Amino acid sequence: MAGQDGLRASAARDRDFVGIDTAAMARLIQQMTSASNAITAWLRTNAALPAGVPRTGLHQAAAVESWARAQPGMLSRRRSYAIAHLSKGAADMPKAGTGRLGAHPGGTTAAGAGHAVGHFPDAHAATRAGTTDATAINAALTADHPIPAAVWKRLAADSGDPDYVKGLYARLGPAGTAGLIEAALGHEARLAAVRESLGLASHHLRMSETWLRGLLEEATRKGVHDEAVSVLEHAGLDRRAKVALAHVGLTHLGAAPPGHRVPAPNPPHEAMLRPAAADPEAVAELHARHSDAVRRALAACPASTVLQRLGALQGERLDGTARVVTPPAKEGP
Repeated sequence: MAGQDGLRASAARDRDFVGIDTAAMARLIQQMTSASNAITAWLRTNAALPAGVPRTGLHQAAAVESWARAQPGMLSRRRSYAIAHLSKGAADMPKAGTGRLGAHPGGTTAAGAGHAVGHFPDAHAATRAGTTDATAINAALTADHPIPAAVWKRLAADSGDPDYVKGLYARLGPAGTAGLIEAALGHEARLAAVRESLGLASHHLRMSETWLRGLLEEATRKGVHDEAVSVLEHAGLDRRAKVALAHVGLTHLGAAPPGHRVPAPNPPHEAMLRPAAADPEAVAELHARHSDAVRRALAACPASTVLQRLGALQGERLDGTARVVTPPAKEGP
């Protein structure tokens, strides 16, 4: 299977090596889910046995089904953890699907393998820890108290744990996230943990345009709008979040947010557009969903290098104004 050569090479160098092939793990998760469903269907079909017929087989099948049903959750946590440490949130998380399994070689890593995955026994414990820390952060922000040192320590240690960061940012919400960014300013290690954890969380939580606007509006009220944008720019966001952030940036054309400190001639929206502009798939989605906003931006700021990149990647040309080049219609066979 794809990726097995990488595991074999690592094992040849170290006999104690354990690792995960993310593509193979995706297939295994699918197989375990299918096995559980098949056994459940068999149990349902054969549940009514005549009186006097031993039910030993049913009990054994039920035990196997219970075990198989528990595996996908554990395996998914391991795979997500492995992917997070392979990409560090800088690329979209691959999805397991019947049409794509084995289409591309999977990455291999020791992260997520072995007896322990991160610092938590299971996904539920990791998510619960993130939720608990978010509650402590929100309480500290509300009371205008410093965020506890123990919370910062856990965030630094677990910023690469998908389940922990999912629980953290789901409970924090946009306003709490803005407060967390503000509290981390001036402390590079803490700010790096916020960046990494926020980027990873975007692959497991839907950070919509509304969510991002809420974060930036709260950051503006706190006077840290530019700092929040910088965190988002370098966080390694999910493609959907890149597109949402870019659209927020496009709507800021012509009016810099209050307190914005980026000097002219740099347009104030460029930092919000850069993550999408560096991702061809995000560019295509941005044009597909917000083509009018992109065209208006290109016309308003033809000198913007980021907007020029957006236009170039989508087949547009700039000569002082924005002009969409429509490809010729395909002729019939």
